[in-house]
Amino acid sequence: MVASGDGILFTIALLDSAGLLGVTVYILVTLSDLQMDYINAAYCCSKLNQFVLPELVLHGLLTIMMLYNWHAILFLILGLPFLFLLNKYLSIPPGNTGYYDPTQIHNRTLLKSFIRESMIKLFFYITIFFIFMYSFVFSMIIS
Repeated sequence: MVASGDGILFTIALLDSAGLLGVTVYILVTLSDLQMDYINAAYCCSKLNQFVLPELVLHGLLTIMMLYNWHAILFLILGLPFLFLLNKYLSIPPGNTGYYDPTQIHNRTLLKSFIRESMIKLFFYITIFFIFMYSFVFSMIIS
């Protein structure tokens, strides 16, 4: 049986995942603009580095909310990508301007890996968004 607080939880989770989805789409569009040479590397990296920490915080909030409300499967589904994002944030080499470094981003293999990473995150966040939407509707029906 679904608890009464789950409606509020899944409402917040739905909004949070929509924010993560928006951030991921913005990152993907910006990386695509860089790949097509519409913007320069310094501008691209300064814009993208602003979203590394907020993405980590939003995803961490989502993960902690699932742990707090004892949704173990959702916690495990969200926990592994959170650890990936945390590792990404903590492994920024000293001397770099951020995760996205203008001096290294023009390396085609690195740019392709950033685009691939963004596409995987986009697929993941779309899936999570629909899972939360279903859970929200289900929690409203049960209540």
